[in-house]
Amino acid sequence: CCARRRSGRDSKGVPETFCWYLTHRMRSLPHNPVSTWSDYYACTIGKPLHPLFSILESHLPAKGKAIDLGCGVGHAVVWLAEKGWEIEAVDGHAEGLQILKSRLSVEQLSRVTLTESSLEQIQLADNSFDLVIGAYSLFFIDTRENFDQLWSNIRSALKPGGLFVGEI
Repeated sequence: CCARRRSGRDSKGVPETFCWYLTHRMRSLPHNPVSTWSDYYACTIGKPLHPLFSILESHLPAKGKAIDLGCGVGHAVVWLAEKGWEIEAVDGHAEGLQILKSRLSVEQLSRVTLTESSLEQIQLADNSFDLVIGAYSLFFIDTRENFDQLWSNIRSALKPGGLFVGEI
């Protein structure tokens, strides 16, 4: 899904979202043909950027600040870095971050912060991102309580008019 943040807040002070472009299309996860994160990274490194980003591009400012939660090998991070964005790339596995780092030029790397953290532990400052990406990662959150906490954190971290892109 993709949501844009309005400056309004609900009765609990949580930012309201609107502009849902896509809905969650999987009711259950497909069979996973890989057994380790190393296998997963090897399978995904050669894949193209998700087509959703071509739709997203016209809704983004020329430059901004983004965070990719569960960035893996960093397809979206590389794409945004090429456009001059400042990005925080978060993943729970050092191997994915190492692969991502090897894909970035020195100039791109100067705009990317690599953070090894589980999504349950990440803390995001309010109004700090124009774009939050949670593509193929949020469904790994282990409990509803942890998901609700992270989702609230994501919504608060978006600047007014900011976008969330991912699956929930």
